[in-house]
Amino acid sequence: MRIRPSVVIATVLTVGAAAWIFSGVVGSHDGSAETAPASSLPPTPREAPRQQVRVTESRAEPYLAELVISGRTEAYRSVTLRSETEGIVTEVMGEDGHPVATGQVLAKLAMDDRAARRAEAAALVDQRQIEVNAARKLSDRGFQSQTKLAEAEANLASARAALETIRVDTARTTIAVPFDGVLVERMVELGDYVKAGDEIASIVDLDPILLTAQVSEREVAHLATGQVGKARLITGEALEGVVTVIAPSANSITRTFVVKMEVPNPDGAVRDGLTAELSLPLKRVQAHRIAPSLLTLDDKGRVGVKSVDTESRAQFLPVSIAGNTPDTIWVTGLPDSVTLISVGQIYVSPGELVNAVADERAAQNVGEAG
Repeated sequence: MRIRPSVVIATVLTVGAAAWIFSGVVGSHDGSAETAPASSLPPTPREAPRQQVRVTESRAEPYLAELVISGRTEAYRSVTLRSETEGIVTEVMGEDGHPVATGQVLAKLAMDDRAARRAEAAALVDQRQIEVNAARKLSDRGFQSQTKLAEAEANLASARAALETIRVDTARTTIAVPFDGVLVERMVELGDYVKAGDEIASIVDLDPILLTAQVSEREVAHLATGQVGKARLITGEALEGVVTVIAPSANSITRTFVVKMEVPNPDGAVRDGLTAELSLPLKRVQAHRIAPSLLTLDDKGRVGVKSVDTESRAQFLPVSIAGNTPDTIWVTGLPDSVTLISVGQIYVSPGELVNAVADERAAQNVGEAG
């Protein structure tokens, strides 16, 4: 009987597959002691690399805290002169922007009939005086009652009052300067007709000059009259003066208190209405001197700095700004001694382990930007 080739091929393939499978099973049992791992525990994970930062030691120093606020210059006193009577302007003196002295005449009004009315009133006073003298003599002799005497005396008093009224009205035709100062503006010219209440001129007294500012409720308690303060005008001029006024009550809307500082200004060089920055002493505190670039904000919006604790962990420390110079900021709220991150603070988060390296470039507690 002839066997088909296909059957032979199938038989050979079946035997070969069985032999290969059998050899694998035997090999796995025989070599298990050599190929199995020594331990079935997972490998220990490696520690993540720490962020390297530069640090510098900062120590608190005594610092005289100052309150720096915006304000403006203000005239010591100012006045708008108004006419107290009516009439035509017959004379004007003084020029805008020039100094004026106490008693200096700025304008005169026409007398009109005032002189005649004053003479008439004076004559009536003389007449009433004669009537009183006569009534008094008759009363003393019993020929006239006390009522008649009282009537005569009343008429005399009325005449004197009328005379005084016209004298006052006559004096009001001359408008004079009430105090030394500067004529800001004269509002009338020759020939103008003015009535009582019309503006004649405005005058300011600039010596001393006042610097005024608004102080918050929290800060006003640390100020006192008599303190010496400093100011810098927008023009760059530096001034020094004394606090003379601290408002006893706050503004009902802003809840701030007005503070005024007097500064000598004999030549009137400092003008009224200039923007100024006032520096007023508050109290002496322990503060750290740092670079402005070290300040940062946390998730709550608080201002602070980042430091490294004893376990090499970064931490955020909130601070309060006590004062500043162009390149330095004084802050409070830190321990007396603290390790500040001077470079790399923007790359680390609070609680993160860091590799702290001394910053040799940082000097006098002033770090560099991270």
